Amino acid sequence: MAKTPPLTTYFWGGGDLTGKTVLITGSSVGLGAETARALASKGASVTIVVRSA
Repeated sequence: MAKTPPLTTYFWGGGDLTGKTVLITGSSVGLGAETARALASKGASVTIVVRSA
């Protein structure tokens, strides 16, 4: 079975994340939100976890 490259290879290398699931905490604003958008734009299924005030 082929090894899966690290997520950073996909993220920075422009790879396809279709079929991958990513969980991001603190993603309602700032860096977390931008990371969620970037990963989703590459095809990842992104779940964001935030807390309410």
